[in-house]
Amino acid sequence: MGGKSKQSQRTKNNAKPSSSSRSAELLNSGLKLDAGVITLGSGKSLPPLFPTLATANLEQGLNPEFQICFKKLTKKDPVTRAKALQDLCELVNNGDVEDVVAALPSWAHYYRILTTDIDRKVREMTQVCHGAVVGACGRRTAPVLRALLPAWLAAQHDDHAPAQSHARNALAKTFPDTKLPEVISFCKAEVMAHLLDNLIGNTGAVISKRIQNAEERELQMNRIITSSLQGLQYFLAHLPAAHDDWLWAQLEPLLQAPAFWKLAGGASPVRAAWFACAGQLAARGAGRLGAGRARHLLQLLLGARAAPPVAAQQWAALLQLMHHVPEWHVYLDDKELLVKRLLAMLENGGWGDGRQLSNTLLPLLAHLPQDLITKEFYEAFFNAIFTGLEKKSVLNSKSERQLWITSLSECLRYLSIQQYDYVLEITTNVHRTWLTRVLATPQDAQTRSNLIKYSAGCMTSLVKYWLKQSNEHKSEKYDQLVRNFWQNIGSTISAQIDKSGSDVIEIGQLIEGHILLLQTLKTSFSQEAKKQLNIKFDDDEPSAPCDSSAVPAPSPPAAAGPDPAAGPDPGGAARYWHGLRGVATGAAAAHLAAGAARRLAPAVLAPLVSLLVAFDSEDLFLALSRQLGQPSVSALYHNVLRGWLAQDDMRCEALVDVIFLMTEYMTEPEQDAMFDTFQQLAPGAVEWCVSACLRHPMMARPGARRWLGGPVAGA
Repeated sequence: MGGKSKQSQRTKNNAKPSSSSRSAELLNSGLKLDAGVITLGSGKSLPPLFPTLATANLEQGLNPEFQICFKKLTKKDPVTRAKALQDLCELVNNGDVEDVVAALPSWAHYYRILTTDIDRKVREMTQVCHGAVVGACGRRTAPVLRALLPAWLAAQHDDHAPAQSHARNALAKTFPDTKLPEVISFCKAEVMAHLLDNLIGNTGAVISKRIQNAEERELQMNRIITSSLQGLQYFLAHLPAAHDDWLWAQLEPLLQAPAFWKLAGGASPVRAAWFACAGQLAARGAGRLGAGRARHLLQLLLGARAAPPVAAQQWAALLQLMHHVPEWHVYLDDKELLVKRLLAMLENGGWGDGRQLSNTLLPLLAHLPQDLITKEFYEAFFNAIFTGLEKKSVLNSKSERQLWITSLSECLRYLSIQQYDYVLEITTNVHRTWLTRVLATPQDAQTRSNLIKYSAGCMTSLVKYWLKQSNEHKSEKYDQLVRNFWQNIGSTISAQIDKSGSDVIEIGQLIEGHILLLQTLKTSFSQEAKKQLNIKFDDDEPSAPCDSSAVPAPSPPAAAGPDPAAGPDPGGAARYWHGLRGVATGAAAAHLAAGAARRLAPAVLAPLVSLLVAFDSEDLFLALSRQLGQPSVSALYHNVLRGWLAQDDMRCEALVDVIFLMTEYMTEPEQDAMFDTFQQLAPGAVEWCVSACLRHPMMARPGARRWLGGPVAGA
């Protein structure tokens, strides 16, 4: 008697709300509730009065297991939230589809919150679970699509790669490329409201209440702003043009807000995203920006030199502005600042992305104001490229240095087609500097070889382009460029030979570099011609013509020489081979003369044999003879090389190989006379001669067989 009445037991897992929760529900019902966001009559979003209970009405009637998972999503512990998402994902994958569809409103509410969770594992599992939910519901996701899509688009740019990947894959799987613009158009108001709220709304105040740690709060704020800027860039790129008037009306508050423009000075991820977004704004409708905003944007783009993580987006945005705003240079207050920024960027090795740099430089050159294009500008421009190429970050990466060389080649080709008076001079000087720096690079053998081979391949494409232009337009400028090309190679090789000392290792490296250059010039020309050939069947559609102006990578060795089936001079092939053979002959003669003068024949001839084999011809050996003051190949042997065979410091097996190469251009009596002198050689030299005679094709020659059967070889 008089005791308190017993209270009824609470429902398991608190699925049934208490009286206090029902009161909170009634309080919340006095306002308009949409997926957990309370709005006043003016449309201004406010948090619900009781956040943990704001979705109680959404969860009523759900499968109890779903209710348990959703309740755990409100816990402070990130491990609990991640585990709840994992359990929810299993329910979606293994449960009844009708239960999943019923849970869509609740999921739309939590998805917006969890996509910006401070814990990366929670964000990752959120996207995994989201992919499972929309995959299970399919078209039945439509009623909550407007609530889902804004956060979904931003999640594509999460700084946690797995979360980003899952969000993108789910979007691509749900909406093919042809369908996505329609979906974005359908949800455009919600997407724009979400992005504007994150960028210039009260996001900072909300985060300040949720996160007490200042460092974590700043990281979270930067993460949300970065993903929102990238989401806006994506939205601008995919919203159909039919909505332009609506779009720019919605963007006006953003463009008027000082907070938006201040983001250009934020943390590196924010700055990079802001520049990318600004570039997309310029591309979407530069004429709608207005002169004042275009000038302000240009000032920000040319502000303080950006760090590598930001520079790529900064220069890409500048290029977008140049391309889509024809009068952009009118807003350029300091034209020298643009040149200064460009040269500094190149001298410092770009921004660590050679491919992006390669895609940027040529369009950038094409859009520069004419009053900036001077002889001095191009000299400084190419010097900056050479300085950047020497940076360790470029040289130590094979892909980076190859992309830099490709950029150099493309910019040099672009200069060569211009009509300025100084084009011939600058192009020739840049090519000469390119040769000198590549051949003299003080790097390890592998890096040096790669630089020489790739540069030679690009140079081949360059001279082929000039030959093609010369044949098509009969232009003296291109004829002179071709002549200067071969003169540069010959003079550079000769100058390096003259400057070389008596160090055997240095001489060997020098000759190997020269031989690699010449052999690659030989093989890459033939390989390029072969790449244009393909198998074609009678019922095939005609294929597009091959663009011979594209810069290829150096090719593996192939047979040299013009294609006899391609006509009298296919693409200037005869002129190319004439120039290359002339340079190879001059290089071989210069090395042989230097070896004779310095008494270093063994050091010179050992690597030189491969060059003589590659460019073997009568003209080559006649040139060698004349270089050493002899009228014929036979005279070269009797008056010079025979004496070297008799001298201990000049005698070597490579010398015997050179002598036997020469026999092809001797008459049979001259060969017999040569073999007769072998009886006076030292035993070691005779053994080398016997070995050479036994190799093909010498073994088939009558003179060699007679000598092998004679007393000297038989002994």
